[in-house]
Amino acid sequence: MIVTNITIKQLVEFRRLSDRSRKTFANRIQVPQTAASGDGGGDYWISCLSAIGNTFRVLNNQLITDKIGELDRKYQTAKHTNTKTMYKRNLEILQIYQNFNLAQWRPSVPLKFLTRPKITLMLKNVPLQILPQHVFGFDINGNQMVGGIWFVHWLDGFSVGDLGMYTEAMYKYLNLVYGSTHQVDPDFCLTVDVVDQNAVSYTQLLNGSVTSLLDNTLDELNKLI
Repeated sequence: MIVTNITIKQLVEFRRLSDRSRKTFANRIQVPQTAASGDGGGDYWISCLSAIGNTFRVLNNQLITDKIGELDRKYQTAKHTNTKTMYKRNLEILQIYQNFNLAQWRPSVPLKFLTRPKITLMLKNVPLQILPQHVFGFDINGNQMVGGIWFVHWLDGFSVGDLGMYTEAMYKYLNLVYGSTHQVDPDFCLTVDVVDQNAVSYTQLLNGSVTSLLDNTLDELNKLI
């Protein structure tokens, strides 16, 4: 029995493991663990992911510029090579977004940003941790809609299918939390890799342009439990 919440990034990593390493992972998640950190790439990328997320909310790129200045000062004074490298990598990502129009990933109507309850999403007896940056409600022709966006990054690189796993899990989360009062808009339930700006919406999973990997991955994991 799995006793700790699994992040989507862990599922992505699981798909790339050898058979032996998969079994080790399956054994580990059946033992209580300390709480996991966020699932966009962890604390390493928190500076750029939080700044991009905040800018998405208010559509003011000055937040990006301010964060670049703050990180550059930290970079200049950092003593350890690993710390300087972390700041440099976050800076490089933020520079991509200094003049970027984040509105392209939002509906063109007023948004109401909603709470993101930290509940466990159970899929195929696997407890999943779902932590998108934003969940938002909006009105389309009198219909109450809900969407979400999840900004992620990983040095190893996410495939389009990997991003689809994030999006599919988020879609199920939105239905669980807000499905009784809102309809999930598949166009605006999307995950974005902040480096290459690949964005995968649930619409792409519905129309087959992105292959769904989530159920298959959970099935493979369950074989080892």
